[in-house]
Amino acid sequence: MGKIWLEKRLVKAKLVNLAARDPQALIRSCEASYRAGVERAAQEIINRQSKLVLLAGPSGSGKTTSAKKLVEVLEAHGCPAQHIAMDDFYQSLDDYPRLPDGTKDYENVTALDLPLLHSCLDELLTQGKTELPIFDFESEMRRPETRPVSLNGGVVVMEGIHALNPLVSQGLDSRHLFKIYAGVREEYCDNEGKNILDAKELRLARRTLRDTRRGRDAEETIAKGPQVDQGEELYIRRYKLQAHYILDTAFSYEPCVLAGILPRVYRAISPQSQSYAPAQRLTRALEQFQPIPWELVPQDSMLQEFL
Repeated sequence: MGKIWLEKRLVKAKLVNLAARDPQALIRSCEASYRAGVERAAQEIINRQSKLVLLAGPSGSGKTTSAKKLVEVLEAHGCPAQHIAMDDFYQSLDDYPRLPDGTKDYENVTALDLPLLHSCLDELLTQGKTELPIFDFESEMRRPETRPVSLNGGVVVMEGIHALNPLVSQGLDSRHLFKIYAGVREEYCDNEGKNILDAKELRLARRTLRDTRRGRDAEETIAKGPQVDQGEELYIRRYKLQAHYILDTAFSYEPCVLAGILPRVYRAISPQSQSYAPAQRLTRALEQFQPIPWELVPQDSMLQEFL
């Protein structure tokens, strides 16, 4: 089965700022490019008659919204489709794997109930239906009730950071699977070609905004960054080559939107905090972009997942 790959781009901030002189035109172009990527993925899924799409990506890559948009496009083409979250297969609180310091290791694939996951996916592919667990994130416990899901002659799109891990798909008929890696495929440099904003930093910026909107502290999000990065290296990036398709979730106008929001958020971080230096680096990088008001971001944009 062939693969559709996409190399990472390095774009000069100067060129982004030049395009940002007409922000609405830049936004339209970026949004159209993302939609085209989702459309192409949908066509591949339909052409290959896949039954189960496994969509993975690191934290902040936009995989949840991308999975939902993929479902919308599939259904628009007459293919029944629905989205399910791998997060519902988390084990209950007392069964989480632990880091050496005793904290819960959310990034570890064994935080998932793998036997139950295998059972549900096998039933889905062989019988066309199954019962999914429901995870309560407030109590960090599995609910007693389940949720029925059926293929209905179409596709189920399952997304999660571990979706491409071989432990998830082992024993499943690979002929029915289509694997997608969602990732930020664009980074930014100065006029000399020096990288000033890489994909990892961009995703950290996204997570910061999302967590802040949820009432969490930006300082805490940054402090957890090394743990998230370590989990990404151990459990996510190494399986990128398993993907049949790379979905680009970069938007060239995004640094301009972040430039108008994030520096204000980071100003609350104390110079004595371990999060201060990373926050200042991101602030200096974003200061090199022409701000675009966040209100111009379309309501149906994938970026609304983080704003």
